[in-house]
Amino acid sequence: MQGKVNSSTSMESDTRSTEVKSSTTIIKPRCRFAPSPTGYAHLGSLRTALYNFLLAESLGGEFILRIEDTDQARYVPGSVEDIINSFKALGIRWSEGPDVGGPYGPYYQSERLEIYNKLLHQLVDEGKAYPCFCSPERLEELRKEQEAARLPPGYDRRCRDIDPAEARRRMEAGEPYVIRFKMPLEGVTVVQDYLRGELAFENATLDDHVLLKRRREGDEYAWPTYHGCSPIDDHLMHITHIIRGDEWLPSSPKHKLLFEASDWEVPVFVHLPIILSPSGKGKMSKRDGTTAIRDFFKEGYLPEALVNSLLLLGWSSSTGKEVYTMEEAIAEFSLEGLSKSPAAFNPEKLLWFNGMHIRRLEPKELANRCLPYLQEAGYVGAPCTEAEFDYLLKIIPLIQERITLLSEVPAQVDFLYKDVEDYAPELLIPKKTSREETLQVLKHAVALAGTMADFSLEKINAEFHSLPDKLGMKTGQVFMPLRVAISGRTVSPGSSTEIMAVLGKERTLERLKKALARLEG
Repeated sequence: MQGKVNSSTSMESDTRSTEVKSSTTIIKPRCRFAPSPTGYAHLGSLRTALYNFLLAESLGGEFILRIEDTDQARYVPGSVEDIINSFKALGIRWSEGPDVGGPYGPYYQSERLEIYNKLLHQLVDEGKAYPCFCSPERLEELRKEQEAARLPPGYDRRCRDIDPAEARRRMEAGEPYVIRFKMPLEGVTVVQDYLRGELAFENATLDDHVLLKRRREGDEYAWPTYHGCSPIDDHLMHITHIIRGDEWLPSSPKHKLLFEASDWEVPVFVHLPIILSPSGKGKMSKRDGTTAIRDFFKEGYLPEALVNSLLLLGWSSSTGKEVYTMEEAIAEFSLEGLSKSPAAFNPEKLLWFNGMHIRRLEPKELANRCLPYLQEAGYVGAPCTEAEFDYLLKIIPLIQERITLLSEVPAQVDFLYKDVEDYAPELLIPKKTSREETLQVLKHAVALAGTMADFSLEKINAEFHSLPDKLGMKTGQVFMPLRVAISGRTVSPGSSTEIMAVLGKERTLERLKKALARLEG
C-alpha cells in the first residue's frame, strides 16, 4: 500500500534452508545480534552477541549484525561505531551487517521503513491487524482511569471493530492512525523456548500492541515499533535462532503470533537468564561499576579475558575447562551447555582470567598491547621507534608473570624509564645488616660491574651470585641493597640481575654509584 519493496530484500514466501529442522538437528543456523544504538556496548550485550556468534560458527552457519535504530529519540551518537569496534576487537565477526552489506540488507532498520509499512498494512488488509485512530490524549486519559480503578493497563480495543471499509476511508482521508495487532481474545499462546520448554501465555492478558506508529508530518513512511519490525527482519533475513536476554520473554508470544499471522516459520527462541550483580542480588547494572566494553579496555582488560569470562557466565562444558580462546570456545560451544539459572558477574574472576590470558601471549604481542599505556604515560613515543620497542621487549619477561591489568604496566616499570632518586637511603640497608656491611656490598657491586665487558644476563648472574659467598653474607643482605639501588624500591618486577640486564652496564653502574654516594653521605 505504501509503494514497492526494496529489491535487495526478498519478501516472497519463506525460503529458509530446509537444512535447519529443529533445535536438536541444527546444520547451518543463521543467528543475529540486533542492538539498539542507545548506548555503548556493555557486558550484557557482549554475552548475547557472543552466544549467537558461537552457535553460528560452531555449526558452520552465519552470524548477522543488524542495527535496530527505530527509537530515534534515544539514539546516542557514536554508539553504532562503538558497538562495531568493540565486537571486532573482541573477535566477534559477522558475515552480514551495516558495514559489510549482505544479500538481505539494508541492515539499519531506519533504512527498511518501506518494507515494514508494506507488510504491516498487508496484515490490515488480511484482517489480522487494524488501524487505531485514538488520539494520544484519549489513550492517556484511559491509562489514568485504569490506574485509578487499579485495573491492568492496556488498550480497550475501541477501534478493533470499526468496519473495514470505514477504517479504509478514514486512513485514505489522512486521519492519523497507528496499526495494532489483532490479538486472540481467548485461549493461550504457547511459546517453545529452548531453555524453558513450553511457556503458556493467557491471550486475555495480552494487549493489542502497536506495530506501526503514526506517520509524522514530513515523513514518507511511518516508523514501526520493536514488535512490528523485529519479527519481519528475522523472517526476511532467514534467522533460525533468536538468542536474547530473558527480559524479552514477555515479547515472545507477540512475536510468535506475528510470525504465524504472516504464515512464516517461527525461529527457535532461546532466552538467556540475566547477569546478576557481583553480590548476586539483582541484575547487573552501572551501579555495580563499569559495564561498558570500552571502559574495560581502558582499564587494561584483554578482549580474550572478557570473552572467556562471559562465555562461562551462563555456559559450561562437560570437561569443566575454564580458560578458553575464542577458537577453543567455537569448537566446544553448544546450546546444551547453556544454564537456565542466572549467574553473578565476578570481577575477581575476570581479573584472574585477564592474568591467565596475559601469560598466554607471545612477548611481542604483549609488548604491542602494553604500548598504548606506556605512550599515554609518556615513556614511549608515538609512533614507537624500533629502539624503544626493542627495549620494551627486554622488559616484558620481567612483568608477564606479574601483572593482571595492562594499565598496571607504567607504574610497574617506571624505574626502567626514568631516574630513581627519591627513595630514602635507609631502604638500602636490610634488616639485621649494618650500614658498613651495605657499603661493602655497594662498593663491590660498583667494582664488579665496572670490570665486566660482557653484561649479558648469563654473565651478570654468574658474577653477582658469587657476591654473598665472597662477602660472607646472606643472599638477601646482598641483593636487597642492589634492588633498591637500581629500582628505588624494595619490591619490583624481575630479579636484581634481570633488571641490571635490561638497564645495561652504563645505567646500572650509574645507579649503583649514586646509591653508594647516598649511603656514604
